Amino acid sequence: MDIGVMLPYVVSTSREPLLRWCRAIEDGPFQSLAIGDRLNYGNLDQLVALSVAAAVTENVRILTHVMVLPMYSTAVVAKRAATIDVVSAGRLTMAVGVGWRPDDFRAAGQPFRGRFQRLDDQVRELRRL
Repeated sequence: MDIGVMLPYVVSTSREPLLRWCRAIEDGPFQSLAIGDRLNYGNLDQLVALSVAAAVTENVRILTHVMVLPMYSTAVVAKRAATIDVVSAGRLTMAVGVGWRPDDFRAAGQPFRGRFQRLDDQVRELRRL
């Protein structure tokens, strides 16, 4: 069984704790690290924080802890995810979902309705890109 751990992206939004956690996860008994996705909250950005994690680790898998894909541009996500995958030497795994917080969608300028179909369409497009 592989066991992963979530970075404390909500309680700590500064550089040193993020780096300490990434290094401790790399040195500890875990096989992966992850970070969640909230837009309308005082937390770290998911893909930016994962790029940092990818740069300061060598072995642990890098995971999106459910990226709310319909809030974002598919092409931008594809580019950023591909960059993280390169920096991590292929250790990125993306978990995606539709989200459930209308306030995050409002903040992103995206409609809340239709997010299920958008997710399906975006996954197809991500695979193509």
